[in-house]
Order: sequence, then C-alpha cells, then structure tokens
Amino acid sequence: MTWRQAVQTVGWLIVAACGWILVSSQLGITWPFATVAGQAFAPIALVVAWPVLIAAAGRRAWALTAAAALVCLAHVSVVAPLVRQDPRPSWAATSPTLTIASANVLFENSRPTAGVAALAKVDADVIVLVELTPVWVDEMRLAGLLERYPFHEMTPVKGAATGSGIFSKLPIAAEYADQAQARLVHSVDVVVGNQTVRIVELHPQAPNSGPMLDSWEKQIEGHATIVDKRAGPMVLVGDLNASYLHPPFRQLLSHGLRDAHELAGEGLTFSYPLGSSVPPVTRIDHALITKEIAVLSVTELTIPGSDHRGFITRLAVQQHP
Repeated sequence: MTWRQAVQTVGWLIVAACGWILVSSQLGITWPFATVAGQAFAPIALVVAWPVLIAAAGRRAWALTAAAALVCLAHVSVVAPLVRQDPRPSWAATSPTLTIASANVLFENSRPTAGVAALAKVDADVIVLVELTPVWVDEMRLAGLLERYPFHEMTPVKGAATGSGIFSKLPIAAEYADQAQARLVHSVDVVVGNQTVRIVELHPQAPNSGPMLDSWEKQIEGHATIVDKRAGPMVLVGDLNASYLHPPFRQLLSHGLRDAHELAGEGLTFSYPLGSSVPPVTRIDHALITKEIAVLSVTELTIPGSDHRGFITRLAVQQHP
C-alpha cells in the first residue's frame, strides 16, 4: 500500500465512523457502547470530517470528497440549531419569572465547603442538586442556605450517586416520587403567578458501560412517562447523562419538551467532564421545558470539586387567561 492509499484509507475510516454516529442516532441505535460514546461527543467529534473533505478535494479523490461533504453537511445541520437562538413568545416579556440553579455536585466531592459557597452566591428561586450527600446538607445548613431555601425535598445518600434535593424559596405546594425503573425521581410543585409549575429532578443511570445501557434507556423512558401525566407547565432539570444526538434524549424531547440551552442558542456550551486534563466536551446537564415556559437566559455555574458544570436558567411562565 502506498502512502497515498494509506491516507485515503484513514480518510474513509474517519468518514465511516462519523457517518455511523449520525446514522445510528437517526435510527435509534444505542449499541455497542462505543456508539453511545460517539453520539455523546458528536458536535465536536464530527469536526474531523472537515480536514478529510479538504484533503480529499485537494487530491481529487472525488468519491471520498463526496462522502466527506455529506458528513460535513450533516455536521452543520446538527450544530446550527444549537447555536441559533429561538425567538421568545410575546407573552414572555410580561410574565412572572422562575430562576432555577442546577448542579451535579459529585458525591465524592472533596470540596463541599467551597461548593456550597458557590451556591450561596446564586440568587435562584429554586436549586436542584443531584449526587447530594449528608455532608453537603450539613454544609448548606452551616452556610444558612436551608434558611434561605426553607422549602425543600431532599434525599441525601452517603457514598453513592443517587442522592438528590430540591430547595425552594417558593412554598412547595406538593411533592411527588415516581419510579423510573430502578431510579426514584422526585418532583415538586411551586406556584408562579397563577400557574402551578412542576419541577422534576433529572439523574438517570449513566451509560458508562454496555450492561448499563438498558437501564439508562429505560430510566429516561420513565421520565417521559412522568411528562405524559402532566397537567400544566413542567421543567425537568439536572444531569440527564445524555447529549443531543443520543436517541433516548431525542425521544424524551418528542413528548412536548424543549431544551433550554438550545432555545437560548447556548447548545455548544459543554458541561462534562470538568476538572480533567481536557475541557468539557459534551452537554449532559439540561433543563427541559414545556410549551408554557420560555427561556430568558442560561448562565453556566461552576461548583468547585465537581466533575460537572452546573447552570442557572431564568424562565418566564405563561399565565392563565
């Protein structure tokens, strides 16, 4: 094999891998684990098709050029909605607002005092935390956050990633606990203006390996069941462990939900992994909203010691006539 043939072979392998990421996402394929990983990093991973396109065109390898061009066009179609801000509905300008801060605080976080201090600077109406531990609750109490957020539903868990908490300045009208396969999903109702808004915490199983993929999909399907039972405005917020090209994420959106980062044109801000030798390369932390809610702003939030970047989203809630 000549050097030129070797380069073309590598180019075809890159195009084939990128094409598989796109096709598998559209067909709802979530196996093997490498496919799910590729889908997670798609907005960045698909960039590698562009040098192939340029090199193939320069060498007049027209078949490879055409294949790479198709992948590059698909890449544009994936990225464009993430960076294009959607127009807000007219009612959003005069509607009451709801500000929610969300963070995966990491159950193994070695800096809970600094993490709580970062949360204390946030003037949100509601804080949603996942991977909450008793240590974090103690630190929040010492910092006075439980006084500032006197209404809460929390299930801290020691030594595991399954804890969660919803902390609110607004009175909680009702609390709920739904089963999403093996994961308990907590929700609360708060009143904003004349509307009751359901806030649902997100934290399904991470698809860290092949055996976990089935649980991950079924738990996200469980969130869809919660959405289908709704009777008004709803916000699902937290760590979904899924990105834009993951089929379970796309299926969840089909139940009448929209992604706040995407609506705000902030879909190419990434939340995971934080604190490693590379910057975050995917967004798996989301706020998903129903049609009665509009996004006014989304701001990123860094929690010291966590492997996720949190965020603050300011929402407008449409009122009853």
